[in-house]
Amino acid sequence: MSAMANASSIRRIEWRTSCTILVSWSDSTRGRYEDQTWRAGFARTSGICGLSGVPVRRGDPVFRPLHRDGVMPPNALDMIRADTLPHVKEADDF
Repeated sequence: MSAMANASSIRRIEWRTSCTILVSWSDSTRGRYEDQTWRAGFARTSGICGLSGVPVRRGDPVFRPLHRDGVMPPNALDMIRADTLPHVKEADDF
């Protein structure tokens, strides 16, 4: 399992739509992304929120990196709990 992003590696989060955010992050081993699209969904596995460090349980509302053209980004397993973001929509909107 890859290391999760952490708050110190996340430099900026910006709302794009009601169910997508743009995340800028960097990591010395996994690279750097500017404005990477993350999409709302539900955690498929347990883990740790990359923004707050709070545990994520399977089924929790989260944001995850969007896969494009079948390519998994280096941080594909990272998650940000939806309730840690300002102006988060209710889970029913996901």
